[in-house]
Amino acid sequence: MDTNKKPYKFELDIVMVKDPKIGGFTGHLAQFPNIITEGETEDDTLENIMNAFHDIMKHWKKNVIPSKPDLENNIIRRSVKFESMI
Repeated sequence: MDTNKKPYKFELDIVMVKDPKIGGFTGHLAQFPNIITEGETEDDTLENIMNAFHDIMKHWKKNVIPSKPDLENNIIRRSVKFESMI
């Protein structure tokens, strides 16, 4: 990580639902409802959600965002970084 760059910081809303019959939690990010994870505890679920989000952002940056702007086609893309809340 470049020490001259400051990480972007933003808040994400996490929704967790406890399963009363079998235990454990299912969780997702309100802003990204397709990122769904499970865990035995609230902490496990939170960690799994943040890991999934981190992996998706890494993949997106590597595979979707070009290293140079595509000005010929009037496409502007910017990378998004986040700092973990864990």
